[in-house]
Amino acid sequence: PGQVHKHLEIRLMSVPRETKGQTAYPPGVPVNLDDALVLRAVRTSEDVERVASLNAFVYQDSAVGELTRWRLSGRHPTVTLPDFLLVEDTNKGEFVSTLGLVPKTWTYDGIPLQVGQVESVSTHPDYRGRGLITAQMNVIERMLDARGCTLSCIEGIPYFYRQFGYEYAIPVGSCANLTLDHIPALAEGQQEPLTIRRIDVAQDLPIVMALYNAHTAELCIAPVRDEALWRYQQSTPPGTPEPSETYVIEHDGGIIGYFRVRKSMWGPLLEFSEATIGPEGQAWGSRHAWMAVLRFARELAARREFPRVCFGLPKTHPLVNVAHNLGAESERQYASQIRVTDHAHFLRRIAPALERRLAHSLLAGYSGTLDI
Repeated sequence: PGQVHKHLEIRLMSVPRETKGQTAYPPGVPVNLDDALVLRAVRTSEDVERVASLNAFVYQDSAVGELTRWRLSGRHPTVTLPDFLLVEDTNKGEFVSTLGLVPKTWTYDGIPLQVGQVESVSTHPDYRGRGLITAQMNVIERMLDARGCTLSCIEGIPYFYRQFGYEYAIPVGSCANLTLDHIPALAEGQQEPLTIRRIDVAQDLPIVMALYNAHTAELCIAPVRDEALWRYQQSTPPGTPEPSETYVIEHDGGIIGYFRVRKSMWGPLLEFSEATIGPEGQAWGSRHAWMAVLRFARELAARREFPRVCFGLPKTHPLVNVAHNLGAESERQYASQIRVTDHAHFLRRIAPALERRLAHSLLAGYSGTLDI
């Protein structure tokens, strides 16, 4: 108990008390580091361009730079310029390190939680090993507090972010892959039971949003995606890394489902990132509907010379079950690294969900002490 108390005391002291209640954002910047290095927030369009160029250089990928420009273009519904940090070598007038925060909303069993996703982590090779990411992560801590974030998440270097309190928690990436020749064609004379086409955002978006909301309501943890975020994602420009393509599934003239695919970041595979079919229509939940989706994906992948399709979906997803029945190979998924910013606040926030589960468990009516 003494050691645990000491750990918690250090965590609380990691944020200077004088930052509480500050209105300036990000709190506590600029910060003068050693050797004429200054940590500050992105403020201008010129800063954006230079940050994007640094990210492209560090990752040796122009698409990463394009993604940074797009996020900071003013079109993202939650990101502002000061949500991204930079370190400048004032002697040389060069940006040498960056780190950004993308505010999100998730639901935990239907309870909304504010989340900060750490992105665009990069440092010029000549400036590594000097604690620049640590300095920016300290500012991120204050930014998370200022934004009222209960959780923070990141996908990045394996185990590197454990030093900042992040742990692997939520699966991401493909859980299975299927070779194209395992997807059977229709028998001669048969016709597809469904029609699949690209989304028409102007007409289809309300229906697709309703399908998404109904599907994610069944998940314990899911991101909230309002109309502004949908439109932002659907307008991703060419040149950004693996933008998703959204297709709608029609039956008897009405939309009954949708799915999203993209090129996998791990190689030449067509990856399903979302897929759902609603309860309306004869195709609901049927193997025939999912087979039609897989046949469409097979043709799409073949045109792009991808030998496989893969599934960045929950392992229990019906499309994954159909794929396994066709001979799909299971894959070990990667995971998002998560940090709870305030454990007491988090537990109080999700208390209604915990109470519902307790009421329907074998421990209903138990009275006693629970140690977490």
